[in-house]
Amino acid sequence: MACLQETLETLSPMSRWEVEVQPHKAGGLEFRIEAHMGSYVNLTGLHEHLRRMDDRLLPSILHAIERLSSGVAPSVGPHGAEGYAEYWWNLDRLAEFDLPDRIETQHDFSTRQTLVLARRLGLAHQWQVRDKTPWPYFRPALDMTGTIDLLQSLGPPPAGDPVRYILAQLADLLREGQLLREQLPVMTHQEDEECSSLPPVYTIYGVMPGANCAVYDVMDEFMRYQMEGGEHDPCMVLYVDERPETHARLIQYLRTAPQLLGALDRIERMLIEAEALL
Repeated sequence: MACLQETLETLSPMSRWEVEVQPHKAGGLEFRIEAHMGSYVNLTGLHEHLRRMDDRLLPSILHAIERLSSGVAPSVGPHGAEGYAEYWWNLDRLAEFDLPDRIETQHDFSTRQTLVLARRLGLAHQWQVRDKTPWPYFRPALDMTGTIDLLQSLGPPPAGDPVRYILAQLADLLREGQLLREQLPVMTHQEDEECSSLPPVYTIYGVMPGANCAVYDVMDEFMRYQMEGGEHDPCMVLYVDERPETHARLIQYLRTAPQLLGALDRIERMLIEAEALL
């Protein structure tokens, strides 16, 4: 078992993941796959630039990245980070620990009072990402086809506009990513229940500057806790037994996931390049 796990982890295409192999209670093996933690990307300049063109652009791109990366290398922008904030900075934690540290007398605060006090005292709370991030990042997102169509609707990039050229390339990369995504095996309900709803994150995308980026604040705090606690939360679980179809699913994942991660990495590099131009 250990030999199999080490072999999987040293294979070049899977070097970006931690693969844990363990016996499954019903027989066979359980492959638990977790992406290595990646990077933080701040797109403050690109946010302002694209907002003036169409305020759906960057929110749609980041939503698309979140959907493509699920089960392979989970990545979050403001929309995805809000779920982590709701868990990590929940109001129960505020009422039980943070507020008593700041207020000497004991009170049984209502939910509304807890939130009002947290905002007044500058304490982190579960709506902080939404409070500090422009609202277009939280409205209903375009689907992948809508996002690609939106990028293509910009038309051919004018000469001397490298950002528009990058946006045109992004449309092609998102389409490539979607095709790869469709080739990944779909987890069964039982496999999906073994995965964390808040897995370690491969790439974090913020759109507000420095100290105002609540996305960075919550994800940095959450990820440091994950590292210190040594938690293992897979983003993909696959069961393999004597049935050939279970072997085929694992092989398909091992072939496709590195290709999809390559597309996601190229998207990240393009966004960083566009940010550097502004």
